[in-house]
Amino acid sequence: MSEIIMRPATQDDCADVYRWRNDEETRRASFSSAEIGFVDHQKWFQKSLADPERELLIVESGGRKIGLLRFDRLNDFSREVGINLAPEMRGRGFGAKVLAAIPMTDLLIARAKTNNIGSIKAFKKAGFNELFDYQNKAGDQIQVLAKAKELR
Repeated sequence: MSEIIMRPATQDDCADVYRWRNDEETRRASFSSAEIGFVDHQKWFQKSLADPERELLIVESGGRKIGLLRFDRLNDFSREVGINLAPEMRGRGFGAKVLAAIPMTDLLIARAKTNNIGSIKAFKKAGFNELFDYQNKAGDQIQVLAKAKELR
């Protein structure tokens, strides 16, 4: 498996992220499962790139884009992380490798639907620990996981 590279997303990545986001499997695993139009996606993408509380990183390996990491600042010491791999990259071990490669500066929180077994396994393999489950307003069962920087 090639080296994992993370770089800030740019407007040039908008179409790829749109394709990954509207993939059927991605939508089933997402908290918002409806397909979205490109214009609405462009607005979200531009707003996300400009938001100082959000960071979008494009993940690359072997010279190709393989996915997106999203970080949302929760407070001064924690961020929520989300991952979306390109459909053709799933099931190949990239999820855990990407998550394990995140530089640990904060407490990282992750949420996944409990039926999203692949994501939960990837987070756990990358060192995230299960905290608790809850049911959201849409009726989905959600698992919350966390990973903290090691204190020495």
